[in-house]
Amino acid sequence: MQGHDAQGVFKRISLATKIIDARAGLAEMTIPRNFYEAVGPYQNAEFEIFGEDDNVVVSTVPIGFEVYNNHAHMIVGDSKPYIDEVDKLLQDILNESNTRLKSVSDESTRILNSITNTADGLDGRLSTAQGSLGSLENLVKLMTTEIQKNGAGVLGRENTWLETNIFAKVIEGLVKGLSISFYGSADPQQNLDNNAFNAKLPAFSLTANYYSGNRLQKNPFTRDEVLVLSFRFSTTTALQFAIMVGSDFGEARTRVINNINATPTYQPWKFTFEWGKKLMDMRPYLTKDFESYFTNGSFPMYQIDGYSVHLRGQVRPKKKIKFTQHDQKIYIARGLPFNAVTSQRFAQAWTKVTPYTLRVEGGDIWMERVYNNDNSLATLDPNQLFTFGTTALITR
Repeated sequence: MQGHDAQGVFKRISLATKIIDARAGLAEMTIPRNFYEAVGPYQNAEFEIFGEDDNVVVSTVPIGFEVYNNHAHMIVGDSKPYIDEVDKLLQDILNESNTRLKSVSDESTRILNSITNTADGLDGRLSTAQGSLGSLENLVKLMTTEIQKNGAGVLGRENTWLETNIFAKVIEGLVKGLSISFYGSADPQQNLDNNAFNAKLPAFSLTANYYSGNRLQKNPFTRDEVLVLSFRFSTTTALQFAIMVGSDFGEARTRVINNINATPTYQPWKFTFEWGKKLMDMRPYLTKDFESYFTNGSFPMYQIDGYSVHLRGQVRPKKKIKFTQHDQKIYIARGLPFNAVTSQRFAQAWTKVTPYTLRVEGGDIWMERVYNNDNSLATLDPNQLFTFGTTALITR
């Protein structure tokens, strides 16, 4: 189950469903308290139905979901995004970290015991040597030399540790945080699906990379300013968060990489959340048969809003286009950065006050069923404007 609550905050649960009777279609779903943080009806909500043996969505069922005001049980404060898979992942990472920390503690205890035993042996040998002063003087000289060469840690001085160090107790004080690797226009072009690069992500670690002007390949967004956080929470699997940030808007998407050491499997990027809204220029996606019409700012634009896309503007053909059949496709724009629901047709008008059908499907927009006033097939001329203003459903 997933949807946007009354405040537009995204919620999703997929781990709380229990199949009672698969043959009868009976299932039990526990909805956590995070779904009741905003009073009012959900802006949209749906059940996702997956195949029996895979993670492919085979159907979605829109539902109505409303939260009533009940101060005895509601959560106080602003609604926050909630995805139970992410919560479970973070808990798994925490559990794994605790397990590894215990292992580190046990190993540290073993090493300390070994050092103690070694020290006892040294005491015995020093006693046998009758506390030779010469031996002590040599030991002092050796330690002094190591300190001078920065070979031993000294209190009150900056020390550089070249090997892995294990601390059995909590480290108190300031610890420098995660560094972010930057890739700009002067750096080699990067690819988010680079198998060799992803295989080098350290196990049980977090890696951050920021790309700006790098012409990033396999970028899930249309903008080239992207921050990618990679959580490799096992030896074979990693979770990636990609965040696109604009001046007044942004969007986040998530995906999982499986079998990262051999032949990685990249799961599709899933929309997670967004903030702000902005009309985007459609001109980069217009076909060669069309050019934008610039008068009064009417050039074509699109705006992604949740699971809808708003289309605005006017276009005109660059050359004459003659229809030969009524259902002929004349593409206006192709490869747009969204995936529209199939078979969406919208009645629109052109300068001769004659309607035509605007078709929006996948990442393409085309016109069909264009007639003259006498119902004959029309010819599109460069001096004719084709206006469109509508809203289509998308699956991202």
